[in-house]
Amino acid sequence: MSRELSSQLQRRLDAFARSLPEGDDADRLDLLLLTLGDGLRLECEVPRSVVRWLETRTQRERTDSLNRVRRSLEKRPLPMSDEPDERLELAVQARDHAESALVAARRIERENAWEAPGFEELDEVCGAFDAAVERFGREAVERALGPRVEMLGPGHWASRLPEREALADSGEPAIPPGEGRASDEAIRAFVQEGRQQRTVLGLAELDPSFADELRELVDVMRDSGEQVGFAARRWARDHAAPSGQSAVPISLTIDMQRVAADAVHASSVLEDLGSLPVVSARAHLIIEAGHVTLELEATEALVEVRLGGVAATNDDGFWSVRVPYAAVLALLVRAPDGRTLDDALELEASP
Repeated sequence: MSRELSSQLQRRLDAFARSLPEGDDADRLDLLLLTLGDGLRLECEVPRSVVRWLETRTQRERTDSLNRVRRSLEKRPLPMSDEPDERLELAVQARDHAESALVAARRIERENAWEAPGFEELDEVCGAFDAAVERFGREAVERALGPRVEMLGPGHWASRLPEREALADSGEPAIPPGEGRASDEAIRAFVQEGRQQRTVLGLAELDPSFADELRELVDVMRDSGEQVGFAARRWARDHAAPSGQSAVPISLTIDMQRVAADAVHASSVLEDLGSLPVVSARAHLIIEAGHVTLELEATEALVEVRLGGVAATNDDGFWSVRVPYAAVLALLVRAPDGRTLDDALELEASP
């Protein structure tokens, strides 16, 4: 989960606590309700004064706020086809705002939440929405959330959606051989997040010209500072390497000036590795002055995770390890059936 997003929300909650509105302010009420829900979902320290201000609103005010959230979700159309587009992005973001409103309402109303006017109606609309987006699949919905995907914790609302891409990735490429190219959506998912690996790399193996274009795209995006996941970096490195040449470490460009400043400002640089190859897991690095932390969330059982030779601890599928900063760090992830990701990360200072 993004520490930067959590820190932003914490600052916003603290700012609200210092300047709570006086009297009736519907817009402010809606914003506070959603921000409270966001903060609770990211486990921020919620100022008691913010909760108290919401508790002292009349039941009618709180009901009207839930109804406005519900109507906002109801008005969002979904794409007519199963291909995601900007309409899906707007709709699922409205759905996630509704989730935060429900979370906030449960905090305010406590055991009386289901009896509170507007709560059950909003929950029912959310359930109907979730059924309507099943055709897109969980992966497409999570991508459409954009930065709000960081809000999704264990058992989140989108976790109940079917894994359409996982089904496609488990067999042959989703796009038949000979049609030439993966969709822009699939390519972007692979390069930035490591998703759709079987689909995109299956086509790259069948079509050398597509493979060359994919590697060039990875290089361009990496050199321009855009998000490029570990899986795409690793594939591009191996694709370019002459046969028999030992693999060089995967380079990650880090803003070392910001890391140095972090010793004063107590923040950190987060490098998202995305979905990893070989094993089923997502990971990111947190680089601070003097240390690097690996946080890995596995969606399958793993038997070993190491960074820089140091074993990570496992807490119900969430692996973490903190090691002294080094320019090159070995990364090892092993599954019970012997599948092993064994590579090295090079932390390269930005110019």
